[in-house]
Amino acid sequence: MSYNTFPTLPGIGWPIKVTPKFKTIVQQAASGAEFRTGLWSSPLHEISVPVNFMDQADWRTLVNFFEQQQGSLLPFYFTPTQAPWQANALPFGNPWNGSATSAQLVDSRGNPISSASNVSIYRADWQGNQLLSTQARTNLSFHSTDATNWILSDCTLGAAITAPDGTANNFYPIIPDTSNVLHYTRAPAAIPANTRITHSFYAKAAGYSKVLCETKPLGGDATPQFDLSAGSVNGTGTNTTAAINPVAGQPGVFRCSVTFTTNGSYAADPVTFINVYAPFAGDGVSGVYIWGRQTEVGDVATPLIPTTTAPVTLTDYTLTGTTVNLAQAPADTATTTWSGTGSNATTYLVRFPDDIEFEQIVSQIYKAKTLKLQEVR
Repeated sequence: MSYNTFPTLPGIGWPIKVTPKFKTIVQQAASGAEFRTGLWSSPLHEISVPVNFMDQADWRTLVNFFEQQQGSLLPFYFTPTQAPWQANALPFGNPWNGSATSAQLVDSRGNPISSASNVSIYRADWQGNQLLSTQARTNLSFHSTDATNWILSDCTLGAAITAPDGTANNFYPIIPDTSNVLHYTRAPAAIPANTRITHSFYAKAAGYSKVLCETKPLGGDATPQFDLSAGSVNGTGTNTTAAINPVAGQPGVFRCSVTFTTNGSYAADPVTFINVYAPFAGDGVSGVYIWGRQTEVGDVATPLIPTTTAPVTLTDYTLTGTTVNLAQAPADTATTTWSGTGSNATTYLVRFPDDIEFEQIVSQIYKAKTLKLQEVR
């Protein structure tokens, strides 16, 4: 069956109140005990529509529509127009199960919304609360989380512990040998020339507490030194900045990053020297845990993209209507939130209230400045 739609009236305002109503049968015994039976599994809604003003043309439109619907006999469609509202870190999609990759944006009550704009999506997990991107990102480092495939110079791998992302036995200490030489590691990467690059990795002291990351920026070498005991960084260089940030909830684990502009013939990946940038003889036991290399175009270290044998490109999420589609399934311990502008606009099948004449509707609008409608099934 086809239904008419409530006409557009400029004087209708907001907020439009949508109130759920239930039907319950109550039986009371002589003892006073009550027995209640719910007749409806889902509510019918009463809708209160503010009417700020109506000119003569609007009155005629409403009269004609009331007659067309034969008062309360015939139902019609009504879509409440709500004022847009600001979402500030509203949860959605939680809890995740470790495999799901899409979820609907919701309002503060957890109800799906009809439209959204200026949306920002955040994922909180072991990396902290990260702003996700709708732009493609690429990790240029090969074997980002598997040190067994890295190039080691006068170093060996010690016994692995659990990595920052919770992966078991994947966080290896890089242990300098006893030779009086430079001790370093690198992971192959496809890095373009004349480009602003950010290289990052996760590190934790394992006897030694300092690492250096050598790069080849325009104008000369740069070797920022990261102190994993003090949580500080110094000694950057030409066209280079560096940062060290603790990983929440993981004592002693830091994400180290260096940003630089590559020179005109850049080909080598950033080199990570263990302990100090000078020849020294290690004890063959002490080292530094290193994991999660990421080399990317841009000025900031973004959320980690794991790689295995080649660079990996992904777009964190796409937004289809009000559904968020994620490239990576959030862990079951992760939470997601959104900020932006949202609105709700659910279409209801309604009718005018029973046993009410048009003059009473007019009185309602004049006295209470409200038009009431009743949802039907």
